[in-house]
Amino acid sequence: MEKSMISVIIPVYNAAPWLKRCLDSVLGQSYDGPLEVILVDDGSTDGSGALCDAFARSHPEIRVFHTENQGASLSRRLGLEQARGDYVTFVDSDDFVSPGYLSALRDLEETFHAGISACRVLPVQPGETLPEKEAVATALLLEGDPLMRRFFKYEFWGLYGKLYHKALLMNLSFPRATICEDYYVTAQLLHAKGRMAYLAAPLYFYEAHPGSLSRQAVSPRAFEEFENVSGVYAFTAREMTPYKDFAFSNAVETAVKLLLASRRQSRRFRTERMGLKTFLSSHRRDLVTCRPLHWKVAVLALLLSLT
Repeated sequence: MEKSMISVIIPVYNAAPWLKRCLDSVLGQSYDGPLEVILVDDGSTDGSGALCDAFARSHPEIRVFHTENQGASLSRRLGLEQARGDYVTFVDSDDFVSPGYLSALRDLEETFHAGISACRVLPVQPGETLPEKEAVATALLLEGDPLMRRFFKYEFWGLYGKLYHKALLMNLSFPRATICEDYYVTAQLLHAKGRMAYLAAPLYFYEAHPGSLSRQAVSPRAFEEFENVSGVYAFTAREMTPYKDFAFSNAVETAVKLLLASRRQSRRFRTERMGLKTFLSSHRRDLVTCRPLHWKVAVLALLLSLT
């Protein structure tokens, strides 16, 4: 039986120091079915675009698309529109995967037919290499309440580390706001499918860098995180009512974090801070009644909404 094509979509933005490691890991997969690699150069200014073109010249399975800078979310959407595979996986350009990554996720899909298959995502230190042997773990099917509770407790947020049936992704909304965009898209996915096959073996490796968006000092762009997290709350309150308190708790935690981080620059971020305070003040009753929200965070949110 002929194996399905897998499309690996990699948004690339100023990733020159890590791009070769990423592509070597993707091109070195043990998966013996058809494979294509789609690189979306998101307006890089460090030579990453030229590196993408150089790899494509020597690897016919690679296709490259160059765009103006629009963020990882819309770059993934462009890659998805160009994908020819029946299955899709997303890999960030500064991350890397084990040789058995695609084979393991494809085997999960053949076993459970869940449409979404995931592995453990392991953070690594700069320069850390892969273990010599891949870990052995039990595969299981997560669905319904156990899956959704883990999701809203900060598991499985990322689009990376998963294999998707392409059809599941085609009608989703990909936000322009960059930070936590994965959370916004994955919430839609889990609502639509309600199940996911999972292998706890670490097959996808994430290296945090000081310059990454999620680790930068507060900036106007940092407030995009709340745009996506509050968007998930609105979506959940409308479409997944049993979990709206979990989504609300995450939105409040994000608002509090951003208000505290920007308090010394209150004049510069006056408009952004006012939006966060308006959200908190308009949900004061929910701050008191939301059970998943830690009481200390609730008290802090109430105080911040009044100052």
